[in-house]
Amino acid sequence: MINNSKLIDLYRTLDTIEKRRFAEYVESPFFNSNKQVVLLNSYIANLLEKDEQSPIYKKKIYIRLFGKQKYVEQKVSDTMTFLMRLLESYISQIRFEKIKLVQKEFLLTELRERNLDKHFISNSNDYRKLLEKKNQDASFYHERYILERELDHYFIKKEVRKSNESLQAKSDNLDIYYLSEKLKDLCEMENRKNIIGAEYNPKMKSEVLEHIKHNQKLYKSIPIVHIYYTILLCLTEPKKSDHFLELKSELKKHADHFSREEARQMYDHAQNYCIKRINSGESDFLEQLFSIYESLLENRVIFEGAYLSQWDYKNIVSVAMRLNKFDWTKQFIENFKKHIAPDSRENAYEYNLASYYYSKKDYRDALKLLQKVEFTDVFYHLGAKSMLLKMYYELEEVEPFYSLVDAFKVYLLRNKKISVYQRTVHQNLVKYTKNAFDLKLKGPVPSRTIYEKAIQKLKDKINKEKNITNLQWLQEQVNELTIDD
Repeated sequence: MINNSKLIDLYRTLDTIEKRRFAEYVESPFFNSNKQVVLLNSYIANLLEKDEQSPIYKKKIYIRLFGKQKYVEQKVSDTMTFLMRLLESYISQIRFEKIKLVQKEFLLTELRERNLDKHFISNSNDYRKLLEKKNQDASFYHERYILERELDHYFIKKEVRKSNESLQAKSDNLDIYYLSEKLKDLCEMENRKNIIGAEYNPKMKSEVLEHIKHNQKLYKSIPIVHIYYTILLCLTEPKKSDHFLELKSELKKHADHFSREEARQMYDHAQNYCIKRINSGESDFLEQLFSIYESLLENRVIFEGAYLSQWDYKNIVSVAMRLNKFDWTKQFIENFKKHIAPDSRENAYEYNLASYYYSKKDYRDALKLLQKVEFTDVFYHLGAKSMLLKMYYELEEVEPFYSLVDAFKVYLLRNKKISVYQRTVHQNLVKYTKNAFDLKLKGPVPSRTIYEKAIQKLKDKINKEKNITNLQWLQEQVNELTIDD
């Protein structure tokens, strides 16, 4: 059976239109003159169209391709290899057709080598017009470099004895492309070092930074370089808030110069910077994080096609409520519901509305909505159980609280989709919330001294642990246990 072969794996990635066009590709004598390859493609296409899981056997392929000839497995393997090479070529062609500038680049080279001057000049002008419409990502400067390189080659070939600007432009654009890509890599290396402890050996880092530092006036006028330089400063000098404020200002001014993917990557660095400062206890950065989300919504960089991710929707609600922006949050939940993908819309809406009501201490409505949430995703399940745990604690619902504690413990142990980190932080939330609830119910019995010692012991454990989700809420509840004089 060849169902797990590289050929079938590749073939299954084609959509209906691509399959039809590939059949035309295989049948074109320009690309293929082997009739057995055409038959093989037709055989595979028909089988998989009827049933994606249809077993495909080499011996049956052989009969289809070679009739009653004596079975030689190598013939089937060779034909499969030929078809796979055609399929790889076809997929490359799909990519080539999507990128107009690459087509123009190849065309310019051919026209120059064929000495077709009029065609070359005309197409180089077309190339420049296409560039004018392009986002100013690193690839923009790479493609400008390619254009100037072709123009410089053309100039050399014509042996014109006069000054030409292409060489300088070629060099300048290559420098900008290199610096922007180098800075992006340096940022990613620094980021991974901070997150997973990875170690890298970034060559020429000091030379690049020194060069930019001594030419800041020049590079401040080139957003792709200046922004990634500023991101790197945020990563390497995190306590200097001026770097972050500069980054935020530059993103506000220039985000629309970049592709959505590039701008989102830049904003991700800004968001991660804020989250790191918040996690270190600097709650002022919550407002900065909220401001970034506002910008992302305004310029739609946060959207993936037509939709807002349900997780971005949830994160925005969470940040806004931590800032007590209740009116804004309610309006956001309602207005942006329609922007969530249909398959996750109702779940995301009901969960976040429940979270909103919980923050407003409207526990009755929060509980009703949580009962509607379908726990198809582990993060909704964890979030909903954590919210219920907090509500039962604050309402002093004894039986539901202890019942949920037991159920939550079992869920955390048995669910294999929960990461080690998520399991740890939620297990600690359950454990220490139960400890606090036990003390809350017991009160200062048998003595106030013993009670206060128990509270202090619990505080010390929580402060030492740190790996606890909803840590701030838990600390607030334990602090409220202290008896006032």
